Amino acid sequence: LPPSLPPPPLPPPPPPPPPLPVESPLAFCGSVASGRQLPRVGLKSQKGATITPQEITSCIKECESAGAVLDTVGRFVDSRLFNYVHVSAAFSKLAKVKDTIDQRDRESASLAKLVDQLRTLLRRRALDAQGAANVFWAIATLQRELPDLLSLIPDLVAMIEHAAAGLVPQQASNIIEACASCRIADQHLQKLLPTLAGRVCELLYLRPDDFAPRDISNMIWASGTFQARGAPVEPLLDIVPALSEFVVRLADAMNPYDIANALLGISLLGREMAHLDVQHSLVPSLTTALVRKLPQWSAKQIGLDLPQSVCALAKLEYRDRPLLVATASCLNGEGKLKRINDWSLCALMWSYTEVFKDAEFDDFRESLKAEVASRGFSEELVRRSQLGPDLWRS
Repeated sequence: LPPSLPPPPLPPPPPPPPPLPVESPLAFCGSVASGRQLPRVGLKSQKGATITPQEITSCIKECESAGAVLDTVGRFVDSRLFNYVHVSAAFSKLAKVKDTIDQRDRESASLAKLVDQLRTLLRRRALDAQGAANVFWAIATLQRELPDLLSLIPDLVAMIEHAAAGLVPQQASNIIEACASCRIADQHLQKLLPTLAGRVCELLYLRPDDFAPRDISNMIWASGTFQARGAPVEPLLDIVPALSEFVVRLADAMNPYDIANALLGISLLGREMAHLDVQHSLVPSLTTALVRKLPQWSAKQIGLDLPQSVCALAKLEYRDRPLLVATASCLNGEGKLKRINDWSLCALMWSYTEVFKDAEFDDFRESLKAEVASRGFSEELVRRSQLGPDLWRS
């Protein structure tokens, strides 16, 4: 037999293709894969660093306007590196800078591509629980500035139902709060709230220490807001007693915003709280913490959170004299009432004229009346303030 021959040598590899222009997304992807150095886009640091997916996220997070966000998206959106994390980050940042959105942004090709990518991700159920929660909050927040995004809500609801088992307390709370503050339609709430309430119930049993004061106060506030609006709140009412127990436990850790929101939610729930110890345990835990921390409150907190707390107590007909005296002292004289917003003024006027009628507040009451008259507010507008700032403005 003839001897075996060695295998023929392998042909040499083909020469690499010529580099594409930097502006091409394919060039960008190839450059990152090969380690070639490109200048960063949108980062305030030295040029010449390799662009990675993490740095794309940083680019988006550092933007200070909607236009900058969409410019950054436009640079990367067609790249293979652009993924669901970037989609979530872009919408979240747009929500945070929503006051900068203009008509050019609404008509932006980058926004259209971003929406298309999100729609594809939702229909493939390709977001994780955190991404779904972040995007839902962002879309709900942007509904006035970018109303066309509301067409995504049905797919978002389905995505959250799919990812609900992975939600942590903060994420579930943020979705519930967004539904209330941004007035998500009842047809979506009927699908979403049972899923969210069920997940919160599981977390209260399995991971109670993971709940922060903000998570608890947001859900109580949202429950009360749904109740006042006539929305389908029933699934959340099942967890309100457990949430109320957490309020008593966490009251000392709550900041002014959390205390005010929890009190307003309790007051708006009204008869739904009748079976709980509102007067002797729940509310006193909050007012005690409030009065103790009041000396450290900022002027903004005194102008916003303090009137909301007092209005909630008035609705509950709960008289806490130290708090009422402190409120009158903090806000009377030296033009202080002129610096608070319209709802806060009306809420204080209603509280101190309809419920807290004590003679010791006559001087403060006259100051309130004078400021209300100077702004031209009607008695009906003052009366409606008891509904809370969000419903009062509607």
